[in-house]
Amino acid sequence: GAIWFTWLSHLVINIVTPYIFGQTKGNMLLINYVSPTILLGAIALLLLFAKLNPGAVMKKIISFFAPLAFGVYLIHVEPLIWRNLMAWRFRPLADLPAPLLIPVILLAAFGLWLTCSCLDFVRLQLFKLLRIPKLSGWLDRKLSSLGQKLLDRFPPKNLTE
Repeated sequence: GAIWFTWLSHLVINIVTPYIFGQTKGNMLLINYVSPTILLGAIALLLLFAKLNPGAVMKKIISFFAPLAFGVYLIHVEPLIWRNLMAWRFRPLADLPAPLLIPVILLAAFGLWLTCSCLDFVRLQLFKLLRIPKLSGWLDRKLSSLGQKLLDRFPPKNLTE
């Protein structure tokens, strides 16, 4: 519902605002990642999938791809990637005939997801090779220990006094 509302508001804004202002204004209002309707849609998806009880095979597939999911997001919204590789690249899809539009968009989204997943998979393998997880664990333990020693040596003052 939130996604349909977002799409319909975008459509209405594109039709109505040129008559009022002489040009389209505010058509990206609910489209960006921090929009309330996109957030509501994301929460709805989270709640929907939280109730999912996958089988053993599906759990293995999810376990493989889950670490890559956030990487996919980070890669394709990173400003340099977005501006130089993606901005307006998919604009010609809007000119396709309606029956082709949905399958082509789904195929493009799958291609983008697959490309970013492969990139993030390479990053994960490189991190394992360089032992970044072990290094970050060691660094975390050292910094936590140092922080605790500082707190012991210089305890915070009681703010109620």
